[in-house]
Amino acid sequence: MTNSSPRRTPTKPPGMDDETFARLKAEAIAPYRGLRRFMYAAFAASGA
Repeated sequence: MTNSSPRRTPTKPPGMDDETFARLKAEAIAPYRGLRRFMYAAFAASGA
């Protein structure tokens, strides 16, 4: 069985600048990346 609905590309809402849209798009691809990196660093520092 195949997925009949193709993946949609998000479009920038009117009034939003390119930098904000790029940041939100990156957050959607890798949610909580900054938090995860902080937690990895905190665990590494506490275990070393």
